[in-house]
Amino acid sequence: MSNVPNLSFKPTYTDIREIVKDPEKWALVQSFIDEAVKVRQLISHEKENLKALREACHDAAKLHPKVFNCIVDAVYNNDYVQRLDTMEQQQAMLELMMEDTNFPPVESVEPKEGDDEPKLRAVA
Repeated sequence: MSNVPNLSFKPTYTDIREIVKDPEKWALVQSFIDEAVKVRQLISHEKENLKALREACHDAAKLHPKVFNCIVDAVYNNDYVQRLDTMEQQQAMLELMMEDTNFPPVESVEPKEGDDEPKLRAVA
């Protein structure tokens, strides 16, 4: 017998109609569903908490929500080096695009009421 793992293994599933016919299995499935719904409710609540924190940070420090999210994601994922590399690649791409004579130049447009930052638009 070979020690090579079977890479073609496919899980098997029981038809839901068969599960419903078995009261013990159906009760077990229902308990998993109930627990999953509770977890989703908790996640939804925590998403609202994150949104409130983002808004509070903006109100207190005027930090842009996208920057807040970026910082939180970097701290949570602990992937600073990868993010820095990605940012350097994006910067290089933008610099090349701006040097390209086929790319229209851009100018800053004053922010409209409610906008946090100026926008850029192509100069005709």
